[in-house]
Amino acid sequence: MIANSAAAASNDVPIVLQPSSPWDINYGKNSCRLSRIFGSGEDSTAFYLEKYDIGSMFTVLMAGKTLKHFARPDSIIRFSNGGGALELTAGQFGSYGPSVVAIDGTLNPDELTHNKHEKTYSTSGDAQYTSTGEGEAADRWSLTPAQMQSITWIEISHGKNSLRLNTGPIDKPIAALDKCVDDLVSSWGLNPSELRTITHQAIPDVEAIKSIASDIQQHYPSTAIALGSQATISVRLIIDTSGHVSDCQITNVTEAKDFDDYACKAFEKSGKFEPARDKNGNPIKSSFTTNVVYRMR
Repeated sequence: MIANSAAAASNDVPIVLQPSSPWDINYGKNSCRLSRIFGSGEDSTAFYLEKYDIGSMFTVLMAGKTLKHFARPDSIIRFSNGGGALELTAGQFGSYGPSVVAIDGTLNPDELTHNKHEKTYSTSGDAQYTSTGEGEAADRWSLTPAQMQSITWIEISHGKNSLRLNTGPIDKPIAALDKCVDDLVSSWGLNPSELRTITHQAIPDVEAIKSIASDIQQHYPSTAIALGSQATISVRLIIDTSGHVSDCQITNVTEAKDFDDYACKAFEKSGKFEPARDKNGNPIKSSFTTNVVYRMR
């Protein structure tokens, strides 16, 4: 059932919105974003997928007044084939208003069941380090062209209520997004083809990570403490073949104007990793993305 207005839907049928703009690819400095608008007027809803590296994981965002009943952490996002995202974060997205964001989106339903292996290292202070490295081959969960073409909608639901965006076949837009990502990692001095031969991603040394988390939390910015500011900072590390951090970049900061790049300094000083390896067991220069979560307690 296609509803012309979000208000026309009942609890028993989904609100369904059609595209009102073409797909758009944004080539950012640290990420690639695929976006589209659905619906119009009061029903105008923004949707985007954003990737920060080669691999199957992406950030997914949905925003609009249509999200007013869904902008909550316990809502569920699913693609038509069973893929989706867990652990949603509710917020506001500019003029669109209510929004949800998830950093662990995937098009593969099998991978979705494995995303709960994320580990968080913290001590008793205010900073937490959250690992989002998968430790598996970048293409382990890749889908066939036919499987990709079969994905035609994304839906967010809470209880009996749901909002569906009819994306149409998503194979070509995702191919364009992945081409952008290849160009992105090449700009970091990495080889996209070589990265796809990785059978084991770089693995952080647990004790080193605990030390880094302690170091970061002791550097919780005084201005942020005074204002009660909190933040989630995404960090991209380049890991050389010896397992050392050769470069670190802050790739995105959420509502964190009072925070600095100290997290990168801590990783560059103390970061230790088992380097990524190809199918022959040879170490490969690679990237590793993680999050530093600043929370007041």
